[in-house]
Amino acid sequence: MINIPFGFEILLFFVGFLAGMINAVSGGGSIITLPVLILMGLPAGLANGTNRIGVFFQSLSSFIAYREKYKEFKLSLIFGLLTIPGAIAGALISTHLSNALYEKILAAVVILIGVYLVLPSKKFEQEDAIVKFNFLNVSILLLIGFYGGFMQVGVGFIILAFLQGVIKMDLMRANSHKVFMAFAFTVPSLIIFILAGEIHYLNGLILAVGTSLGAWISSKLALKKGEKFIKFFLVISVLLVSLKLLKVY
Repeated sequence: MINIPFGFEILLFFVGFLAGMINAVSGGGSIITLPVLILMGLPAGLANGTNRIGVFFQSLSSFIAYREKYKEFKLSLIFGLLTIPGAIAGALISTHLSNALYEKILAAVVILIGVYLVLPSKKFEQEDAIVKFNFLNVSILLLIGFYGGFMQVGVGFIILAFLQGVIKMDLMRANSHKVFMAFAFTVPSLIIFILAGEIHYLNGLILAVGTSLGAWISSKLALKKGEKFIKFFLVISVLLVSLKLLKVY
């Protein structure tokens, strides 16, 4: 039985809300939610699994919101399906790791994200992308799925980098596909974590309420405000992740 300090549930809701807003239009929300779950007393493996409930509902919420304007469901479905085999493998491996090893890997991932964030950002050319599912693209999608199933932290950055840098999509279009891809590979991952008993359901549901609400509001604002709003939240998410890496909070 894990004893959660009084008041942490309220904190978890607001942390989930913030993470949902960030993840809906950029990435990096899990680098906020995972440490909070661990701070609440959850072992790293249990925190990893519990976090997926929030990711599942926020991705579903964002996708429904974006569907009002973007109608490329078939393409999103193909992207999502190609990530699933990797996600299954990643989640299976993650559930068999010790908490100590997972925490070490998480620390290494956080450092890598830090390196990525301090590197000069590349300006992607905007093109009317014609998507080709060649060996390279399929391989990248499998790896994205694997990482999403295994760790999740920062996967939004990776997806956007792929869709913009490799596929050459504009940011709004890329983001609409990103949220469905996250939903697609989270489904099998979540099932695996449930079967492995790596879920704290109460905390997961509290997190889900916050992330869903934040993701819905953020997605609606993105549709109204356009690419500038998404870029604004990219800057905010980068700032929050950087502050976390510098142990400011």
